[in-house]
Amino acid sequence: MVVKEEERLELFLKTGLDERTARHTIANNKVTNNLTAVIHEAGVTEGCNRTIGNLLYTLLSFLSSTASESFELKGFEDACGVGVEVFEEDIERTVNEVFEQNKGSILELRYRTNVGDLFRHVRKRLPWADPKIVKKLIDAKLCELLGGRTAADDEKPSKQKKEKPAKVEVHTEIFFSDRPVLQCCNTKEVLDKHLKRTSRKVYTHFPPEPNGYLHIDHAKVFHFLFMLIFEVID
Repeated sequence: MVVKEEERLELFLKTGLDERTARHTIANNKVTNNLTAVIHEAGVTEGCNRTIGNLLYTLLSFLSSTASESFELKGFEDACGVGVEVFEEDIERTVNEVFEQNKGSILELRYRTNVGDLFRHVRKRLPWADPKIVKKLIDAKLCELLGGRTAADDEKPSKQKKEKPAKVEVHTEIFFSDRPVLQCCNTKEVLDKHLKRTSRKVYTHFPPEPNGYLHIDHAKVFHFLFMLIFEVID
């Protein structure tokens, strides 16, 4: 058993794992067996650099925490595009189809066309296509369809500012003897909406006092609430 553990420790160290992580892994038989299988599957039993070793270990940790017992290899490989080969002719044909479907908007927007949207349409149909080739073909197709860039293409579109509707403000003025007037500002629409929801009832709130003794601010609250109620309900 000791010899087997030492062999596995040596194998894990060859893949670039630090000794602490390798010994911690060996303490778990299931993880040890899985990591050993991954190393053999990757063909790095003779060793690899630390980057690849850490990638294998991270992949194993991820699959151990997310994979289910009913793991289907074929479904996994299909989802990952294993064995799928996309030729440049296929990409070019798909790019032409996408441009044909969006030709009207491309001619209207010209070089202000969102290339990312075109790229996304192509990748949706060919998810395993080489993105560099996709980008190259889209740029070439744009140049072929629109020709060279003009001065108008380089001009920034002017942004039209949206006019905000004027607010009709309703001020509630409360007078105090020792300070300036207090004004509570709301739009008439907000007040009307509030009164409609409350059937023109006014709900007030009196601040609590932990020690049970009222003071001058409570008197100001009384004054403020009554003035507000009289004004709202007229």
